[in-house]
Amino acid sequence: MATIDNGPFVLAQASIASLGDLLGTLIVGDVIPALLLHPPSRRAHHRSMLHRNLEVIDAYCEQMEVLTAQLVGLKASLRQQRTMCASALAPMSALPNELLREIFALVAASTSTQGVCTLTWVCGRWRSIALAQSKLWARLRMRVCDGLTRPLMTAIDRAANQPLQLEVPNHSLSSWDYPELPTLGGRLETLTWLSSADIDPFFEALAEELPSLPALHSIKIHTPDVCETCGGRAVDRFAIDEHRFLKFMAFPSLRNLEIVQTRVNIPTKLFHRIERLVLASVRFTLLAFRFIFQQGRSLRHLVLSGMNDDHITSASFQPTEGQVTAEDQMQTLPCLEKVELLWMAQPFLENCPMIEEISLQWVPDQLAVAFVTALATRAPNLKRLEYQAHQSHPNAHDLNFVLDPLAQSVQTRVEAVPAWAVFEVATQENVVPIFRQRLPLSISVVGLYW
Repeated sequence: MATIDNGPFVLAQASIASLGDLLGTLIVGDVIPALLLHPPSRRAHHRSMLHRNLEVIDAYCEQMEVLTAQLVGLKASLRQQRTMCASALAPMSALPNELLREIFALVAASTSTQGVCTLTWVCGRWRSIALAQSKLWARLRMRVCDGLTRPLMTAIDRAANQPLQLEVPNHSLSSWDYPELPTLGGRLETLTWLSSADIDPFFEALAEELPSLPALHSIKIHTPDVCETCGGRAVDRFAIDEHRFLKFMAFPSLRNLEIVQTRVNIPTKLFHRIERLVLASVRFTLLAFRFIFQQGRSLRHLVLSGMNDDHITSASFQPTEGQVTAEDQMQTLPCLEKVELLWMAQPFLENCPMIEEISLQWVPDQLAVAFVTALATRAPNLKRLEYQAHQSHPNAHDLNFVLDPLAQSVQTRVEAVPAWAVFEVATQENVVPIFRQRLPLSISVVGLYW
């Protein structure tokens, strides 16, 4: 006998079909004609066959009744869930459109685009209100591959007067007409360059359109190590020289400069307006560091990481005859609040009174101890220290000879400055227990994954 799926969601269509076949073929096509045409000697046999077939039909009917009861229960459950959801959404559904617009505007300003798009799934009314938010469209990453296409221009138009974020991907940009930039209406705020194409024509166009780009305050340049369009050869033409940096500084609102995987030759009198500077995986010159610390009067967040110039060492920063000391140079960074650095730049960071967060990554351990010890009297506002143990240590037990003096330096720092009562140490998971054993309970030790 054929079986029926007793699941609450699926009705076995194959079983229903077999039931129809059974009624049409066995009863009508075989048994009934046999009863009428065959002699009485065989009628008993056919009656027995009909009886067995009726038993099969009864079994099918019983299973159909069970499935029907399950479907009725499922329908009642779904109706109850719908009622609960409707009652839960009732207060929000009663909110006026003006209040919903304000809520969605705050969500669009503080979360990702996906967060706002999730709101559009609730109902058609919420969808229409959310998609009408100009901040939602402004937060979209507008990728320019083939110029300002119609979908891109639609997003720009719906962004109204909101600042825009433009991203140039790894593309030859052969079809982009740079004079289209003025159509952005002076709202370009963040520009991210990810292309292996020549950057000069693009920035030439930007420089020519300065009057129409007054809001541009963030430039991010992430160039690849190799040029995909050049057969994988190393990229040398992306060196950010003085001429190009002077182009950047022509933008009056520029406050955020981020450069990754690029050769940098930085001129003097450059960073007096920059508030956030990120130089990562960059080939530096020694003068580049000196100019940063001489001109970064407005720097609040400094990131120096992944530097790969073997000629730069900590000894390179020791003052020679006729040079100013590191302390004198650091007095030009009075606003610095957060720094992420490698060990070679530490001598410049021992006299920044506004530093609140320091991240030491791949720092030689003895220098880390000396650095934290020096901070005991020179960084009264420090709230958080991220320390990544050096890669050469195979396990946490081998870190004892380093963490003991480092923990002692932190404890001395807490005793010297009461503000360090809320101090937090963030380090690798395998190092957390060692720190917790050696630091006061008032200090929070958290684990990080790098």
